[in-house]
Amino acid sequence: GERNWKAGKYTLVDLQDYATKNQDQLIMHLKNILEPDEFNALKKELICSVLNKVFLFTAQKYYELFKNGELKEFLKNINGKSKKIPMKLLNILFSKKKNNRKRKAQEQMQREGNNINLKKKQEEKISIHSNEHKSGNEDNVIKEQTTLGTENEKTIPIHPIGHKRGNEDNNVIEELWLDEDSRMVIKNWYEEKKNHYRERIFFNYIGIHEHQAYPCFIAQDVLQFRLPDDPDYRILAILQDKRDFTNSRKLKKEVEFALQFNMAVLDVQFSEVISSGFVCKIQANGSFAESISFLKNIVFEIVLPVLALYNWVKLNAFENAVNPN
Repeated sequence: GERNWKAGKYTLVDLQDYATKNQDQLIMHLKNILEPDEFNALKKELICSVLNKVFLFTAQKYYELFKNGELKEFLKNINGKSKKIPMKLLNILFSKKKNNRKRKAQEQMQREGNNINLKKKQEEKISIHSNEHKSGNEDNVIKEQTTLGTENEKTIPIHPIGHKRGNEDNNVIEELWLDEDSRMVIKNWYEEKKNHYRERIFFNYIGIHEHQAYPCFIAQDVLQFRLPDDPDYRILAILQDKRDFTNSRKLKKEVEFALQFNMAVLDVQFSEVISSGFVCKIQANGSFAESISFLKNIVFEIVLPVLALYNWVKLNAFENAVNPN
């Protein structure tokens, strides 16, 4: 395990390097914790899998893993022979390899289907144009409708798009990001802060940010603010009463988890939670240490050994193809 883990930052590249350098002992670890049948089933699974390019977790994605019963059970019984590597983790690491033969057959069928459709369309066009002459502009409309689009598309009439005035487009986009309730909540919160502080309150928007020591943990789409008398930013979490709070007016577990996760990733000490019925301050409480400990557990017990076996089965398949004897 971690005994000789050198300078790893838990990125996929680091994990792959480590798995390659320590392949034999990692594969031996898998053999020790899996039943022989399961070990062989895993080899078959990996031969038709493709490694995903990223090993990244937002708070929501990590919470699903953190709370996964199968994974917890697996780690708890790691010293007994386990039944199966949890699929939840395998699906994060790998995708299924596409079957080329199947795909080619599908493409062939699609091409034949398109040719039939195209033939039909051409026959339809001929019959439309041979109809008696229509008055006014009707001919043009029909031509426009029948000649638009590719073979797969339905024919649709074109209507000119009316130009929108001013900021209407922006308003639509803003509403998608912040609904009306959220806007009202922010407005009220901001008014109250402005009454308290004369100087400007600064805001900051985080599109994506990685944890300094564990870059596989990322915070995404987070709003921050800084008060005039405080050099540090805080998270501003705009929540919804029904969705994010329990009936006893407490934060739901996954919401609390996400706040602690994002505070750790962004290295901030406080979050302010606002909704139409609540305003409260949350402090970083050190619970993120559990997330780190869980990461190390799944990496050393499952991820690294599985990556080592993945590399081995791929190389083995290649060597068998080159030298069948």
